[in-house]
Amino acid sequence: MFGNHDRHIISVELLNLFELAHRETWVARPLPMLTPRLLRDVIHRTVVGRVRENLAASGVEADVRLHRVR
Repeated sequence: MFGNHDRHIISVELLNLFELAHRETWVARPLPMLTPRLLRDVIHRTVVGRVRENLAASGVEADVRLHRVR
């Protein structure tokens, strides 16, 4: 294309994860006390799906992935 094959990556960190969980999911009430990690996984996958859908609806071709960083 323009002679440079470098890739640019946009990173997003969800800062209000548990607020989203309480507002967005039916499983949010019991899960934070029992399995916070499972709740994070559910919310992250939900958000990734929304990002994919919104980008596709806007005509953007994107490889949207979820990466776990420790």
